[in-house]
Amino acid sequence: PITQDDVKLNGWAVESRVYAEDPTRNFLPSIGRLTTYRPPEEGRQGKAIVRNDTGVEEGGEIAIHYDPMIAKLVTWAPTRAEAISAQAEALDAF
Repeated sequence: PITQDDVKLNGWAVESRVYAEDPTRNFLPSIGRLTTYRPPEEGRQGKAIVRNDTGVEEGGEIAIHYDPMIAKLVTWAPTRAEAISAQAEALDAF
């Protein structure tokens, strides 16, 4: 079996969840057609790695009967500062 001593720390990861919500309506879910969806490029970006887990695409519908989360964006980098910087850049790319 794997023990805690077998687990080696290697870098930092940061996750953001991207939701279809309306900040002018106290962050209630925002339903309707997703007219523009341009996620950040995935893969290695310099020292960082970007991953975008999503189940939507441009032109798709955000329905009231489902969770309004449209993506989980994860970045990994050797240092905390690099992981945060990569996350900020990836979020800006949306």
